[in-house]
Amino acid sequence: MHLHPRSLPSFAASAATIAITTLALMLPALWNGSPLFYWDSVDYIHLPYSWDLPVYRTMPYGLFSGIARLTGSLWAIVVVQSLLAAYMLHETLAVFAPGAHRRLLLVLCPLLLVLTGLPWMTGQIMPDAFSGIVVLAIAALAFAADALSVKRRLAVVLILVIATTLHTSYIAVSAGLLIVLAVGGWGIRHHWPALRPRLVLPIAALALALVSVATIHWVTVGRPFVTQPSAVLWLARMVQDGVAQRFLDDNCKRGDEYRLCALSGKLPRTANAFLWDYGGAPLQLYGSWEKMRPEARRIVQKSLRDYPWLHVKAAAQLTLEQLYRFKTGDGVSKSMGWLLGGTILKYYPAEYEPWRSSHQMRGDGIDFTAINKIHVPAQAIAQLLLIGLVVVAYRRRDRLTFALAAMTIIALLGNAFVCGALSNPNDRYQNRLAWLAVVVLVVGVHRNRQSAGLLPSDPAPR
Repeated sequence: MHLHPRSLPSFAASAATIAITTLALMLPALWNGSPLFYWDSVDYIHLPYSWDLPVYRTMPYGLFSGIARLTGSLWAIVVVQSLLAAYMLHETLAVFAPGAHRRLLLVLCPLLLVLTGLPWMTGQIMPDAFSGIVVLAIAALAFAADALSVKRRLAVVLILVIATTLHTSYIAVSAGLLIVLAVGGWGIRHHWPALRPRLVLPIAALALALVSVATIHWVTVGRPFVTQPSAVLWLARMVQDGVAQRFLDDNCKRGDEYRLCALSGKLPRTANAFLWDYGGAPLQLYGSWEKMRPEARRIVQKSLRDYPWLHVKAAAQLTLEQLYRFKTGDGVSKSMGWLLGGTILKYYPAEYEPWRSSHQMRGDGIDFTAINKIHVPAQAIAQLLLIGLVVVAYRRRDRLTFALAAMTIIALLGNAFVCGALSNPNDRYQNRLAWLAVVVLVVGVHRNRQSAGLLPSDPAPR
């Protein structure tokens, strides 16, 4: 890439800032002595070698984790995830706080490390780190794309396509955000014309992500699809919120032929127990998810017809529950060691001993109690302050702060619905977006001080 001599110092400063941020985002994994792992990590490590897709998984992140196979190390995933998050933070600040972006990013590094779960996600073999990247990329492209050069704009589009592709829930959240932005932009076109988003690039990125997911599955599995059938997941959610037991109470006594009737009054208490307790009654009854799917589909469809308001009520309750569940470290335990160890030893033998001696696998594993005494209140306060920031930005007619804060609130609500109501609430689902509130508050405080004359005006973006 050819750089004008005058731009070399700026490029070098940005590169150094991104490198420092990347390192900061890797610190929990470096301290651990090994990449961090969740239960699902086993499948994602295995997929680039076997291409054997489980019925409850999608392929894209398995393909992404192929960078470990190419380099011979699982650390490659941590580096790339941390680098992409650092770059997207840099570009977001460059368009929403131009001129001060490098300084603000260095301020953000310790805040993200001490107050949020982002560095614990970028260091984990899971797609969770990309959730916030999707939101930041859409915000930058929709409201401030002109502040980026064509090459940098295309880089953000490419990152958005990759991030959206990596998990089905990101497609849903992205689509929901774009619908809200389109409707909101149309509604506000006369009241605040400058706030209207430009959605061509984000919509193009979403379309490319959909095509990419379908194509990846077509090539690797032999059939194009975006997501696996979700009837079993829906049934599990119904088990947790009590709708499944109501269904069994009303249908089993009439002699309807549902195998699940054998578990009436004995259903597990949580969706996770229903899905993942491999020695438990549900899978003993059916034998596998695949064999459970036809009956699960029948039960879900009939319950939607018979109890629509029960589903609406349950969805509202689960969305609310998901909103306040965002503890860091959900599922980062040593309990998956019996399953994970053989996979690491098979594919990455040099990293087996470091994994065995890591903090995650040592003693009782990593205790997140003290960490969450900081993370939970800090992120809760930050999310609540976003509401005030929206009000202040509206009164000051600060278009960029208003757009970024409002988009983050919408994304948090949308993510809670997609993950809580359509699946079931888990702390890691909301934790992967909660850190955005800290980023947006830093931007908002900077722009507010600047508009109040406490800081010099930022130079126009080049």
